Amino acid sequence: RVAMLSGDWIPLTLPERAWALQPALQLVSLGGATEAP
Repeated sequence: RVAMLSGDWIPLTLPERAWALQPALQLVSLGGATEAP
C-alpha cells in the first residue's frame, strides 16, 4: 500500500506510527499547495 500525504507539514512521528499499523506501507510526501501541479 502507498499513502500519499499532502499539506503544510507532516508530523515527524507519523511514519513510525503508520509503520506500526502497516509495516509494508510506503509513504510519499507530495508537499504543500505551492508544490502541487
